[in-house]
Amino acid sequence: LPYNRPKLCPNASWNPNGTTIANQSIVGVEPYSLFIDTNNALYAAARSLNRIVVLANGSPNVSQVINGTFQLPNSVFVTKNGDLYIDNGRISGRVDLRQRRNTSAPIVTMVVNDTCFSLFVDANDDLYCSTDFGHQVLKRTLYQ
Repeated sequence: LPYNRPKLCPNASWNPNGTTIANQSIVGVEPYSLFIDTNNALYAAARSLNRIVVLANGSPNVSQVINGTFQLPNSVFVTKNGDLYIDNGRISGRVDLRQRRNTSAPIVTMVVNDTCFSLFVDANDDLYCSTDFGHQVLKRTLYQ
């Protein structure tokens, strides 16, 4: 499956006293989205800083900073093979792919002319984007 499915014990309960693991100095102001992969790495779309910040396995320390030509990225989705789909903001109007094995420039994957407030890749390799002002969900098949 392309997403993390946590295994909770049958008697798990909610702890109302959360712990801050990333403050404004790490994720900037208005971090809109986060994603936790199957290795429990946290990816945060640091919108105001125009980057994606990665914290490995619950650590409060930044393990990776993903920079690029991002302009106000709102959301991020990481596939099981480590590819990142990143909303590149309303200014650029697109979703970019950063392939794990390729550190060069991002690949434009979907043109949306809007902001993707949420991204999701399903088991059939379909990319979904929920838009802000368009009030719609867009779908694009990634592999034919």
